Amino acid sequence: MKYTKQQYIAVNREVIKAIKTPECFFDSANGTFQGIQVQQLAKSLGKKGRIIKQTNENFNDYWIEAENYINKFVADGLYFGQNDNGDSGIWIIEED
Repeated sequence: MKYTKQQYIAVNREVIKAIKTPECFFDSANGTFQGIQVQQLAKSLGKKGRIIKQTNENFNDYWIEAENYINKFVADGLYFGQNDNGDSGIWIIEED
């Protein structure tokens, strides 16, 4: 069965929304490649634009923009970003 791009995006969004417990997506051992992986995940969820490499002076801004985009699809009480170990994934929002 062949899926359209829109079907692919819809399924990816459902998968992200279905995650209810903390889940590491990209280990911090990936270093700056982690930012590229986060951008690729955002693109798989429908984010427009190109993937910016770590040699671009705005790399960190694009990484954060991708995290913010992913967060549109994360379940309530959770966020996509980095934990204290620097791993990127879905984590529980802890109240102060």
